[in-house]
Amino acid sequence: MYYAGIDAHLNYVHIAVLDRFGVMALESRISTTEPERLLEALAPFRPLEVVVETCPFWPSIHDLLVPAGIGFHLAHAKELRSIATAPQKNDAVDAELLARMLLPGLIPEAYPRPAHQRELLRLLRHRVALVRQRTGLAGRIHSQLHQQRLSLPPEKLLRAEAREWLQEIAWPRLTEEQRALVTTHFELIDQLTPLIRVLDRRIESTAAALPAAQLLATIPGVGWRSRHQPVARGPGSYARSTQCRKDPKDDPPMPRCRNLSTRDRSTAESPHAAQRCEKTLAIAQRLLAHRNSNTITPDWRIRKFLKTSEKIQHAASKFCLGGRA
Repeated sequence: MYYAGIDAHLNYVHIAVLDRFGVMALESRISTTEPERLLEALAPFRPLEVVVETCPFWPSIHDLLVPAGIGFHLAHAKELRSIATAPQKNDAVDAELLARMLLPGLIPEAYPRPAHQRELLRLLRHRVALVRQRTGLAGRIHSQLHQQRLSLPPEKLLRAEAREWLQEIAWPRLTEEQRALVTTHFELIDQLTPLIRVLDRRIESTAAALPAAQLLATIPGVGWRSRHQPVARGPGSYARSTQCRKDPKDDPPMPRCRNLSTRDRSTAESPHAAQRCEKTLAIAQRLLAHRNSNTITPDWRIRKFLKTSEKIQHAASKFCLGGRA
């Protein structure tokens, strides 16, 4: 058995291969413009386990090595304290340290999603990014209104009647610069809205071909956008997260963002997103089984969720809002 650490960059990768005794068998730097050279360099070492840190370049390495029969491990970069706090950092040291941590099984692993899940997440995150930009522009408009003691409900700012209210009531009280800011921000919002609607149609058409998304649609309170999140994570995400954790009380070592919006966590994994994903799918399966059966006395769990629609909506909103409900 051999263990390899790969420090990936845009134009090259630095690899370090160790045998089962921890002896360095290979250390090399290979250009990414010739991916076949990486396979040739690793060919003499079988069986082989490879570890790569989470970075923008790991998907291409994953898609190259896994079909060749090489075991792939994705290391959670934030949890790799020994690399992040190392006093001496360079490509060779990082690659060797990754391999030496993989040898005794000390790598904090994240789940490397396959290509079809990454593509679905890319579509969802594209929409999230555009909506976040539009929300930020709307927030700046609200800030200008508040400076003049004007108030407008947040959900009404993007509606047509809000433009009329701005022209009739707010416009005379705004300064010249505030009017210019509001005008340019509304122009940007008008350009982003059609792009978001195009993505909405693409997401809807994608959902029609996903049985799991249709299953989640049976839960009251789960919207057609939020139902894609557990589908994109894939089945068994909760089982994967518990396998990665050393202690069940610890958060699963999944890639996360530090500055994360409270109501929108679809751009990164929240600490318990996998568990909420499995619970939401379980609720949908029970509801679907109950609707398709003619049993008079349903299972007590189904009765619990069917007692009031508010309880089901609470469970669904807890998943959609990242645990705040």
